Amino acid sequence: MLEEWIRKDIQKKKKSGTYLFYGEDSSRLEKAVLSFAKALCCVEEENYYCDSCPVCQRIQKGVYADVHVLEHLNIEDIREAESSFHETSYEGERKIFILPNIQDLRKESANALLKSIEEPGENTFFLLWTTRKNILSTIRSRSIQVFVPRAGYQELGVSKECYEFFEGNEQDILQCLEEKLDWKEHQSYKNIQKNIKEYTDTKQIAAKIKVYQSLIDFLEVKDNISVAEVLWFVEELVNSPCERKDFARLFHYCLLQARYQGKMEEKLLLSKMLNFPINNKVLFANLFLK
Repeated sequence: MLEEWIRKDIQKKKKSGTYLFYGEDSSRLEKAVLSFAKALCCVEEENYYCDSCPVCQRIQKGVYADVHVLEHLNIEDIREAESSFHETSYEGERKIFILPNIQDLRKESANALLKSIEEPGENTFFLLWTTRKNILSTIRSRSIQVFVPRAGYQELGVSKECYEFFEGNEQDILQCLEEKLDWKEHQSYKNIQKNIKEYTDTKQIAAKIKVYQSLIDFLEVKDNISVAEVLWFVEELVNSPCERKDFARLFHYCLLQARYQGKMEEKLLLSKMLNFPINNKVLFANLFLK
């Protein structure tokens, strides 16, 4: 249990550290990292956090001066941030640097970061998180690894079908419930590009549902349409306004929803192809024409 682990780790009164939080649900990872950051900084509750004091509230809002989130992981940004790794804290005793999606860190950026995370300065903590296991071994070996499991569908109070539709993503499920959206509403695969653009522009859960439903519609009919129509869909998909990491998420979603029936070796190979500079069209064509 995360709370128990946090309490035990805080009790050790470490002067510094590098932690790698990993799991499948990005929303739970973010919540876990923020919880640990609060526990490191909160002065109201010993070995945990109160979640109500000014420090906890400001960390939650992203405005606490000693908690820094490094959204961009290119080498220029890492080098620019290096000087702040060695500065004294502004408000509290500890400085915390959060690095989300560490799987996107390239080798040259990792090399620039290694010295800092291997030997953090006193009262300096690096909190990394990733939704993928295939991160650089040099990062993994220098970190205390913390597994953050998904919430189950029963815990979230939804059906297994709904849970699988959202890939168990807690934040998406809760937003859908809060907004009382119909996640089963049909969307034609022919609307895929329009729906992706809507989601890219708005980042709204309603738009994400449309994207997922368009993908599901295509997966249900792809074996009954022509190869030319499949390739048309691939063109529509890859020409949508997406970053590569977004295409990777769509690719994984298709793999999961299609219940890909090929040999396990083939499935793993398709997943590993995402780590190489391979054309998106080739990736999706390989998946859909199997």
